[in-house]
Formats: sequence, C-alpha cells, structure tokens
Amino acid sequence: MKASSLYLPSLLLFLLVILSATSCSGEPVDFAGHFAGDGLSVELRATADGYAGSFTLQDKRFEATGQRSGDGIAGEFTDGDARHAFTIVGVGDGLQLVTGGSTYKLQPLKASNPLTKAEPTNPLAKQPKVAPQEAAAANGESIDPAIAKKIEAEATATAQVLSAAPAFTKTYKHPSGIYFMYPDGWAAQPISEGAVSLTPDDLYSVRGERAELMIVVGEDAGEVKRVDHPDIVELVEAFVRESFPYLTREGSAKKITVGSQPILQVRWSGSASDMQMAASMQVSLLGGFALGTFTLAPKDRFSARQETMTDVLRTFGYKKPQGDPRLVGNWRYSKTYISGSFSSITVRNLVLRADGTCLEGGKLFAGMTHQNSTGETIGSTNGESGAADYVGRWSAEGKSIVLTWDGSSTERWDFYIEGSSMLWKDGNSRKLWERR
Repeated sequence: MKASSLYLPSLLLFLLVILSATSCSGEPVDFAGHFAGDGLSVELRATADGYAGSFTLQDKRFEATGQRSGDGIAGEFTDGDARHAFTIVGVGDGLQLVTGGSTYKLQPLKASNPLTKAEPTNPLAKQPKVAPQEAAAANGESIDPAIAKKIEAEATATAQVLSAAPAFTKTYKHPSGIYFMYPDGWAAQPISEGAVSLTPDDLYSVRGERAELMIVVGEDAGEVKRVDHPDIVELVEAFVRESFPYLTREGSAKKITVGSQPILQVRWSGSASDMQMAASMQVSLLGGFALGTFTLAPKDRFSARQETMTDVLRTFGYKKPQGDPRLVGNWRYSKTYISGSFSSITVRNLVLRADGTCLEGGKLFAGMTHQNSTGETIGSTNGESGAADYVGRWSAEGKSIVLTWDGSSTERWDFYIEGSSMLWKDGNSRKLWERR
C-alpha cells in the first residue's frame, strides 16, 4: 500500500484532534457509592484529594485510590506489593472501569428494603453452577485446597484466553496485492491510499470520543531489504514525531522476531488530555512494501491492543494482482481543446507491464493565433510542456482496471477492448486509448 509521506502525518494530526477532543457538556459524575458488574464489586468514597475505596473480585479485596482526571478517575489499586493502574468513567447510569486491558461495566447497587417480604421460591428455577470444592463439601466430601486452587486457576486462565483471543475471520485486500486479516466484530476503513483504520467493537472512548487508534500503514520499500534499515527507522520516527508530538520514544528501535518474521519495533509513551498513553509501530517487509501496524491507546489498555495488532501483522500476505493479458502493452491517449484562437493537445502515454507495474507520462502542446483590431492574423504563439510522470501498479478486477499511483491516488475504470482500441469509462468521463 503506497502512501504519500506528506499526507499521512496530516491525516493523523486530524485523527489526533478526534482522539483528544473534549466535551464541555454534562454534569460531573459522582463516583462515590457502591457499584457492581462483571463479577467485580467497587466501593468508593470521596476524600480531600480524590477518592478511596476497594475493589472486590472472587472474595479478594484490593485497596484503591484515585484522583479526578478530566471527567473520570485515574488511580491505582494494590495487590500485595504490586500496584496496578485503572481508570473509571461514567457511562449512562453506571460506570466503566478499565485496567490491564480488561473492561468492567458497573451499575450502582441500591440498598435493599429490610421490610420487603420475600418472594416465594420458584421450584423450577435452575440452580446456579457450584464450584467443585463447594459441590464436594455439600456431599460431605473434601477436596485438597491446593487441588481446588489449581482447578480454579486453570478455569480462570482458560476463560481469559478464550475471551481475549478474537477470531480472525475478516480479510482486507488492497489493489497492490497486499492483504491481511483482522478480528471478527472489528471494522476496516481506508483513510488514505496507504492507511487503513481498524475499529474494534469495544472501542474505548472518553466523553463520546475515541481514545485509541489502531491502523495499518504501508509504504513502497524501494531498494530497502532490511527492516532495521536507517531509512525505515527514520520514516517510522518521523511518522510519529510529526503526528503525535506529545509522545516520547522509549529506548531505541529494536529488531525482533514474530513467528519467523523479522520485525522492526519502536515504542513511545506520553500524556494527552490528562491520560497516560502508549504507542508502538511494528514494521515488516513484504512484496516490496514496508508494512506497519500502529497502536495508540491508554496505558492500561495498550498491551491487549498491541497483542491483537501483532496478530494482524502475522497475517500479512501478498498475492500478485491478476492482470488481463489483453491490457499489457503501450497505449496512447490524446485530448484536443479549442476555444476561440486558443487550442491545445494533451498526449498521454501509458505502459501496462505483465509484472503488474505501470508508467504514465506525456506532454501538452498549446498554440494561439494573434489578430489585430480588423481581424487580420498578425502572428502566433506555440509551446509545449512535459506533464507529470507517474509510476505505480495495475490490476484487472473483472471488467475494471485499477491503477494505484505512487504517492498519489487510485483510479478505477470500467474498460472495453476492441481491436487496437481500449475505452475507459467512469460515470460521464471517457478515455479512448490506442495501442502503439
């Protein structure tokens, strides 16, 4: 996927505005209270400098503290000597807590009325599943605590793997021949000739604005054959430096191996809108292209997002675009324009090669006759100029020809061939090419 190196930074600056946009509407959320959801119980109380309270998961309690950050809370909870970051924002009538790439949707718990009469028990209601050790205890049996703990740990680990591993069922194909797969439930949207935005179904947002960005980018690698070549390193760093100036690189660019692929990896961190952010770019070489996955997300969500984007990188493939052999060759197109005493002729030459590459160039010839006040011709002016030359790739998709020009755009035309003539149609536009 070929992208203009000048266009991408401008595009990402535009996306950054979306990422860091803030909303001034709405009343501040009161986070004090008791909330629960997705197996997690949260109790918070207001303090002089923020909030304090606890999180309870599977009967294990974790002390937590946090401070206001924008319209939410950013803080830490403790697990022994370890500390883990979390964020909480208001969503609808409840809260959303994010930590370590996991999201919990919480609803406020209301105190029960002690005078409310109990409802009669439904004899047909299904009983909840009971953990192995609880079932054994009910039958008068006993299970070794170590074995019970191991069973519970294995079940938890399996559940986490199943929930964290999205099914890669969708494929995005680019006219250049590059393709990749992405998770079911995600959406792929081209945002330039060389960039595709991937949007997950659980996109994290703050005050209704997206707060993370995952994109696939591509650039013609030219003669570069190593992912750690200085030209690629500079391209990657300029990409982020010009688009996200608040990010600071962490360490140096590293060459790692993903599967059997050599990968260039660069990481950054920084703060935007009072939120700690992390980013990475991972680049591989394939089919003459430098292909990268860029991930930007809040720090507590970054690891999970980068893992998914690494899996996207693993699926990159290249399939030579199909070319209709009838189109291979040299073609010429001319257009004449006449207005009063001015006339011009534009001549374009197009080369469609069997290997899928293409060239286009040409010239403009113009002339004007000069007359005196009586209408008598007293002279003329003639000139010519070279028109822009383009290099790119072409492929045929059914009855359409697709041309992807380096650093420019993609053209798609319906084509018809008869003898030595080829007609291109796109809406009301027409181009008649003659074989040279």
